[in-house]
This record gives sequence, structure tokens and C-alpha cells, in this order.
Amino acid sequence: GLGRRAEAEAAFSAVIKLEPQNRQAHTELAALAAETLAEHVGGIKAAANKLFAAGERVTACSEYERGSQLLRSSRPSTPTAEEASPLDTLEVALLLNLAACAHGDGRHTEALAHAEAALALSPDATKAHYRKGQALRGLGRRAEAEAAFSAVIKLEPQNRQAHTELAALAAETLAE
Repeated sequence: GLGRRAEAEAAFSAVIKLEPQNRQAHTELAALAAETLAEHVGGIKAAANKLFAAGERVTACSEYERGSQLLRSSRPSTPTAEEASPLDTLEVALLLNLAACAHGDGRHTEALAHAEAALALSPDATKAHYRKGQALRGLGRRAEAEAAFSAVIKLEPQNRQAHTELAALAAETLAE
């Protein structure tokens, strides 16, 4: 609500001190911590997006990595559903940006790892399937790349980029 997070944190901490077993207070305090983390890492991502748009690709990519590492190191090992959702969305976005960075640098194995990590968090993320396809194509694993681009089209039939990639794969196969 009112942007008085510090007061809320103090109140929930006081409840926990008085009633250590109060699950609701623990849940609320964890949700506030997740919110703070999401805002901080979201700020890093937004700044990195501006750097990327300004052509500062290398700096942007290192900022995406910093945000991703901060998120991974600060998250509870088993976050609650309330904590997980906004953090998962942010982590997926960072992983996809990292996949794009790695792909752009020709580090296709790393790009594939980032795309697959994003898919583990969000199996229907079209962009994650697309990034996976790009990485697989870069690795010369054309049949798997075709499957990834086909998954994009199954989720989003009008996706021009995936259609273009499939056509390019078909052309490469014909050229052999």
C-alpha cells in the first residue's frame, strides 16, 4: 500500500519476536523482502536495458549478469508462491537477456543453458523457446533448433521471427 515498507517490516518482526511460530507474520515479512529484492534487481535490469538500447552491449550484459547473480544469491531456497512469482518473472527476463548476450558473442552453449533455465521457470515462455532455438542453431543442432522454433509457433502462430528461422533452417538443409 502506502509505501511504508520499513514500518511494516518492523511490525511483522515485532510480531515474530512475540510469537515466533506466527506463520502469517513470517510469510508477510518474506513477501516484503522479496518485493524489495524484485525492486532492486528490476532497477538493475531497467538500467541495463537502457545501456543495451544505447549500444553499450558489453556493459549491459555484465549488468544483466550482476542482477541475475544477486537474485539467485538472495532468494530463499524454497520461496513461497507469493515470493516466487514476481521473482521468477524477473529471473526469466534476466536469463533471456543473458541468453541473447551469450548468443550475440557466439557463446551458444552458455546461451542454451540460460534459455533452458528460463524454460524451467516458465515452460510456455515463447521467447525462451526462441532463444533456445537460436542457441541450438548456433551449435549446429538443427533438428533440435527446428523443434524449438516449432514450439514458438505452437504457442504463438503469428511469430514472424520463428517462421523466418524455420525457413532458414529448411534452406540450410536443402543446400547440403
